[in-house]
Amino acid sequence: MRARSCSSFRPCGERTYPSPRTGRKSSTPSCGSCPVELRNAELLTDAHGAVLARHGVAHVFNSWNEMPGIGEQLELPWTFPAGFTVARGLLRPGRAYADAVKLFEPYERIRDPQPEVRHDLLRLVAEALRRRIEALILVNNRLEGNAPGTIRALAAALTGDEE
Repeated sequence: MRARSCSSFRPCGERTYPSPRTGRKSSTPSCGSCPVELRNAELLTDAHGAVLARHGVAHVFNSWNEMPGIGEQLELPWTFPAGFTVARGLLRPGRAYADAVKLFEPYERIRDPQPEVRHDLLRLVAEALRRRIEALILVNNRLEGNAPGTIRALAAALTGDEE
């Protein structure tokens, strides 16, 4: 079995909580500005969502090779548990990281537009606006081949300045 992965972006205030398994105290993020990113679809569960909500921790929406698309993540009832949200456009779902590197280097231009991922990111921004929460949108060169180009396209779509 492969190792499961998740990551957190910002250092947070910490409290200690007794582990339900061992009884030993461990640190758990407790601030209202901590995001948690999953990279394994099997971890994207209602139980995970309940933990995020209990601690006021944001779910990180991501476009990653082994995750459901951002649009599918948006349909989960627990994906906005905090007063802000984060999205990461990393890879087209199903595309391996090494394949994206080979395909896109030297990252000079968009080589493979991802209209579905763009649409999902715009849906996420619309939902954040509706909820009146901040949204941090990050894009990687491995999504389409050129992160600045992808960001410009998203900004143009948001402002209605699409070509």
